[in-house]
Amino acid sequence: MQRLSDYVTFNTAAPAPAAGSAAAPSPAADASVPATAKLQRGMKMEDVTTLFGPGKQLSESVGDGGLKTQVYEYLTTDRRIEINYVDGLVVRYSISSK
Repeated sequence: MQRLSDYVTFNTAAPAPAAGSAAAPSPAADASVPATAKLQRGMKMEDVTTLFGPGKQLSESVGDGGLKTQVYEYLTTDRRIEINYVDGLVVRYSISSK
């Protein structure tokens, strides 16, 4: 967790939702916002797949500390998104035009 602290905020104690409050919206909930605008560091790989569909794995490695690093590419009609995951969480991404 210390190695990733520059890239990920770890929430060690998740607050319970207030009584009667609605659950937090999913990353894909608002269709008026482009999917690339919803992408953020710390997102789970499953949430990214919900936004962009299945990606193409470009590489995978496991570091000395046992952290699994993966790089995926996602393509939209006009964009290329490359995402670096560490243990299934987004730590870095880049968005470029096709």
